[in-house]
Amino acid sequence: MIRYSALTVLSIIMMTAGGCVATTKAEKTYAEPLHDFRLTDTSLWFTVTSNGCTQLEHFDIVMQHADIPQLTVVRKKQDNCRRKRRALDIEYPLSMVGIDATTAFTIGNPFIPFRKQIFK
Repeated sequence: MIRYSALTVLSIIMMTAGGCVATTKAEKTYAEPLHDFRLTDTSLWFTVTSNGCTQLEHFDIVMQHADIPQLTVVRKKQDNCRRKRRALDIEYPLSMVGIDATTAFTIGNPFIPFRKQIFK
């Protein structure tokens, strides 16, 4: 009977730990704070903070369709490098987003103006 109780307790602990892992993964995806945002005829350009390893593949562009669509730059992979923080321009082709340069939209990201003291 004691073995059965220990097995039950161990099962509950394992299920709880599995739930924590799932929550942690979901928390890693977030709207990236932007320092700049530009739209050209062929690309979206946005400026983010990088620790040295940030790449285009670390981001997704999410369009929420409404009366006026909202575009959000979502970081899906953390930059865990330990180099000096710097502002980095990322070019995202409009063909990957599914919009053109005439599409009206709002931006769902927080905006942090570029200041050198941020990166010290």
